Amino acid sequence: MITEFLITILYNVVVFIVNIFAVLPDVSLPAALSSSLNAISPYYAGLNTVFPIGTLIDILGVELGIIGAYLTYKLVRWAYIKIPTIN
Repeated sequence: MITEFLITILYNVVVFIVNIFAVLPDVSLPAALSSSLNAISPYYAGLNTVFPIGTLIDILGVELGIIGAYLTYKLVRWAYIKIPTIN
């Protein structure tokens, strides 16, 4: 019952955040940013031969996912311990 309540709260928070972003208008990149990204492309290709940037981004994403899961676990554990009848 308590777990269902916590999951419902988490679900409602996620739905609230998604609805906030759904209300915002669509945005497009300015032309200057697009042209600067095109200018960086040769440097990116040269650096990508030495450091696989796509793989580094994947590793960073996995690390951030693990950190996010750990922080979520700590938050749920903290909320669970705050219940008065649980030691």
